[in-house]
Amino acid sequence: MVKRKSASTGGKKIGKKKPLKETSEASAKMVEEDISVLRDRLKEKETEAAEYLNTLQRLQADFENFKKRMLKEQTEFLEVASKNLILELIPVVDNLERALRASKEAKDSTSLSKGVEMVYAQLMDILKKAGVSEINPHGEEFNPFHHEAVMHVNSNKHADNTIVEVLQKGYLLKGRLLQPASVKVSKKNS
Repeated sequence: MVKRKSASTGGKKIGKKKPLKETSEASAKMVEEDISVLRDRLKEKETEAAEYLNTLQRLQADFENFKKRMLKEQTEFLEVASKNLILELIPVVDNLERALRASKEAKDSTSLSKGVEMVYAQLMDILKKAGVSEINPHGEEFNPFHHEAVMHVNSNKHADNTIVEVLQKGYLLKGRLLQPASVKVSKKNS
């Protein structure tokens, strides 16, 4: 025997249904509450975004002020550094003037030569303190980063690409090239 379900309920329990008007009002209230919550959250996010924008603008202004201050400090530093170097060079100029006056009065070139050597040593000492070093590459292999080949000389005495004569010394400032050395470079006879 097969049991049949009741036609009216389809085997399901039927409860009381709310009236349609109450359901619509409840849904409308829920939607309004959701909208209100979303508006509040939107206002919070707008306030937060305004705060971020304000912070970013202040940081940008601070950075611009920092750049201006650093540029001013660097300029002042260079002026002071130049002033200090010039103050150290003035005695060298004074000594050279003394040597020139002495050369006109002296009949002995030895004292003039010693005076000029002393002034040269004084000048080189000032440059060394400032971080300047010589490039005097006689006998070394040619290096295009530190040397400028002015001439090539055919030679069987020297290896190919060897500096046989320094025409003008080069200089480095704290390891960076200021002026390359002008040199003659050997080339093997073929």
